Amino acid sequence: MHREAEPAPGNTQVIVGIGLNNSKKFIAIMIAAVLILVGVNLGVADLIHKILVG
Repeated sequence: MHREAEPAPGNTQVIVGIGLNNSKKFIAIMIAAVLILVGVNLGVADLIHKILVG
């Protein structure tokens, strides 16, 4: 895996900046993906599903 020279926090800020510039949906997808991964790992996928479905 090729890693950028920039530290993780910097990369995160760049990703968020791109998301803000392009669309909030970009960030929503990123957050949703993280929540789904965490939710499945913690066994609360049901809660994540409720949040995503509204």
